[in-house]
Amino acid sequence: MHGKLMLALTCLSIGCAAGALSQSRAAAQIVYQPNPAAPKWEQFCHHLEPEDIDPTVRKYGADGWELAGLSFRVAQSWVCFRRPGAHAQ
Repeated sequence: MHGKLMLALTCLSIGCAAGALSQSRAAAQIVYQPNPAAPKWEQFCHHLEPEDIDPTVRKYGADGWELAGLSFRVAQSWVCFRRPGAHAQ
């Protein structure tokens, strides 16, 4: 009786492992097609000195650009902007 229980548990463990492996492989194979209805963006990043951040953000904001990202480092600071593309609806 003990042998049958061990065999059943072993088979159960192997089955669970195989199922998890096949699910992870299936998830890795998902390919998403581009969505033509998704908004299109113009975007760019600008390198600047820390003291220039405020006037730069204000200037591009007045021109319709949205601040999308910041990166501050000792030697390099970047601000990234985006706005709806010219072909956006």
